[in-house]
Amino acid sequence: MKTTWFEIAVSYTDEGGTETIESKDSLEDAIVYAESCDELKWDYVDFVFIDKWYYDISKYGDENLRYNEPAIIINKETNK
Repeated sequence: MKTTWFEIAVSYTDEGGTETIESKDSLEDAIVYAESCDELKWDYVDFVFIDKWYYDISKYGDENLRYNEPAIIINKETNK
């Protein structure tokens, strides 16, 4: 069972929302993907970010939770 993973997401300028575009098992793979993803080139994307998530099983049920750590930001201006 996968218990920890890294989600790569985009932040949109036009609607102010975010969307997960990919998940990777390692931080290194997530960074490589985020730095070269097509979404980083889109005009309506502010930036790409990576969050660390885990799967929690407790007596109250199971759920996906985000670690309380700052996201890694991949700024589109530095990746052009």
